[in-house]
Amino acid sequence: MIEGDEAARSKLTSVRLAQRARIVLLAAQGLRNKDIAEQLGIGRVQVARWRERYLELGLEGIKRDLPRGAPPVKVDSAKLVKLATQTPPPAATHWSTRKMGEVLGCRATRPRMLRDLRSQDHSVLLVALNVEDTHLPT
Repeated sequence: MIEGDEAARSKLTSVRLAQRARIVLLAAQGLRNKDIAEQLGIGRVQVARWRERYLELGLEGIKRDLPRGAPPVKVDSAKLVKLATQTPPPAATHWSTRKMGEVLGCRATRPRMLRDLRSQDHSVLLVALNVEDTHLPT
């Protein structure tokens, strides 16, 4: 446990890591979440989160925050090309980005879809989508 003690006192350690190490050290002394939260001036939920992460992953569990938000959705370009070039849209003359996203199971924005397509050189699809090269994001 000396690593946690060093992390809590080090001048080089980030403020967040030092606080998390203090949470773990106080928990090791037998303090309750409520008491730790009061002593450190933080919420009980935060104390519980970092105690749990330490129990699950050890010191590595408190070193980093978990990634925020949902991971980016990749558009399957093969399905996108097939959809836009071989399948007519329901009750429309051209595919909209929203309709394509619904069919493909993602909410890709038009600029991102087009940027992905441009990087993969799908000029046939760009023609099918009625997009001029000058309107493509770089």
